[in-house]
This record gives sequence, structure tokens and C-alpha cells, in this order.
Amino acid sequence: MQQRILVLLISLGLLQACTQPLPSNKHHYAGHWKNHQTSLQISTEGRLNYQSTKAQQEYSGSVDQLTDKAIKVSHWFSKQSLIVNEPPYLEDGYWTMIINGEKVFRTDEQGELPKPTQVPPIARLQALSTSQLHQLANAITQMDYKDYLDQMSDDYKNQFTEQQLIELYRPFSERNIDISQYMIGDIQLVEEPNLNEEGVLTIKGKFDNNDTPLSLKYDVSFIYYHPHWKSLGMNIVINAEESI
Repeated sequence: MQQRILVLLISLGLLQACTQPLPSNKHHYAGHWKNHQTSLQISTEGRLNYQSTKAQQEYSGSVDQLTDKAIKVSHWFSKQSLIVNEPPYLEDGYWTMIINGEKVFRTDEQGELPKPTQVPPIARLQALSTSQLHQLANAITQMDYKDYLDQMSDDYKNQFTEQQLIELYRPFSERNIDISQYMIGDIQLVEEPNLNEEGVLTIKGKFDNNDTPLSLKYDVSFIYYHPHWKSLGMNIVINAEESI
């Protein structure tokens, strides 16, 4: 037992001794970088921790080599390598990096991803609403909700399956109702958009064109998954009759 402890201590000592600080011209790589699938922590002392549910990998080690093309890591008695597709750069005011084909973002001191503090401009609200309505319209028309679910928030995905959505919107599909045909004219907001303390953005609007008898009202909520808004779900009313 004492021999095993001694070997472990020696191994830990060697690992610590082999750790070299990052070069001064690479300090901009240091920090906690992540998205909603991957976490990458790099210290100025030369330590690295990597976790990715997408890549199904998890390891810690010492940074052996760091270039703008790759990060090579010693992990106990093995070697690991991360591809640097894009070294750290500023995007919309946020430090961003692309590692192994994934875009990751430097977090704040609490390890949290950037969050919006104000309601987006009106043009962005209209674009979010229109995109969500078109995606739902395509899903209903094709009775295929896979792509629709893929772009929704995790909360929504945990609440609904493809089959449940087929049943939910069956009244529309059985009557061949294409909600995109009701999206005539410009969007009008019927209430002031709201961004609450939990970061949920709520938009209530309508398409109401006096030249046609068709009208559509909607109520949609989004949660921010940096750098995208992901839908928490939508309620729609057409011609003040059908409501889902």
C-alpha cells in the first residue's frame, strides 16, 4: 500500500513539474470557455480541463504546446490534442473561439455565458417571430417535427416529443391549414416585449391585413443560449377561431 501511495505521489509530482505556464503571447487563451455542450478551462499556469458531451470526452492535463492551430495536452501517460479552428477573437463584443469545430465563448467570473440585459431591437424581434412561425408552418404542413424540435430550447425538447407535436397540431394538418398563408403584411406588436429576470423574452404580435379576411395572432417566448435565442414555445390564433 505504501509503495502504491509513493508511486502516486511521484506521478503527481512529475505531472506538476512538467506543467509550464502559458507563453505571455498566449494569455488570451486563458479562461473558461464553453457552450451548452462543451466546457474548456485553460489557466495561465498551463493547466487544461476539457469536457464535451458532443465529443463524449473528458480529461485534464498540462498544456504541452499551444499554437493558433492546435492545443496539445499531456493527460497522465497519454496525449490529447484539440484543433484550433479559430483562435480567440471578438464577436459582437464577446470573446469567442472555435475548438474542434465548436464555437465556444469566454464566460464571466461565475462561469456563466453572456446574457442579454435588454430587449432586442424591433427588427430582431420581428425576425425571431417570423422565423419561428415559418418553421412551425413547415413542420405542420409536412407533419415532420424533427427540424422544428432541433432548433427549440432544451426545456421545450424535454417537454415534447415529435409524436406529441403531431398530435398537438393534428387539427391544423387534418384541415390542411397552412399558417404561413396568414402571415400577410408586416408584424405588429400588440404588447410591449418583455425580458424578465430569468432571461425569458416574450413577444406578442399579429399579422392583420385589412385587405384580406385572414389574421394571425401569436405569443412566443425565447430563452438565450449564447449566441442564439431558442424558443420555449408558441401559442397561435388564426381568424380569432383556431387556437393552439
